[in-house]
Amino acid sequence: MITKMLITTMVIATISAMMTTQVYASSNEEIRESCGNQGFEDGQNGPFNTQTHQHCGDDNSGGDDAYLEEFMKGCLSVDGNTRDVCENATDA
Repeated sequence: MITKMLITTMVIATISAMMTTQVYASSNEEIRESCGNQGFEDGQNGPFNTQTHQHCGDDNSGGDDAYLEEFMKGCLSVDGNTRDVCENATDA
């Protein structure tokens, strides 16, 4: 029973990690805003998404910086999270 739960948990975690968040925008400002919003949400609710971070930086718009900055803000807004915890979350 425990093995079955562990395997199920691992499968869900793997699928979750493979999902890529879509960021839609047309101008650099819109890209930074969209990426920043996604970063804040990920910081509050989930892991740092390396694929989204990289995608946000694909066009040199600064979206990757916005994602990281807002991820940190979102992560730090969660009770009990420290800067070290949030910085370690971006090292994945």
